[in-house]
Amino acid sequence: MYWGGRRPSVKIEQANLDGSDRKALVNYGVMWVNSLAMDYQNRLLYWCDGYLHKIERVDLQGNNRQVIL
Repeated sequence: MYWGGRRPSVKIEQANLDGSDRKALVNYGVMWVNSLAMDYQNRLLYWCDGYLHKIERVDLQGNNRQVIL
């Protein structure tokens, strides 16, 4: 599962459905995660930041972060 949040400690994280193996994919440069979308075929996670007015993506290992819009 994947989730994000709002300030003061904003991260985008992943974990197994039982809560084990929790890992932060993005832990800086986000303020208010509005939504998440998964591109399963390319193994990418997209998110919208409502505070910074950005759409970004990262691979499922937390690498190759890119601003889309």
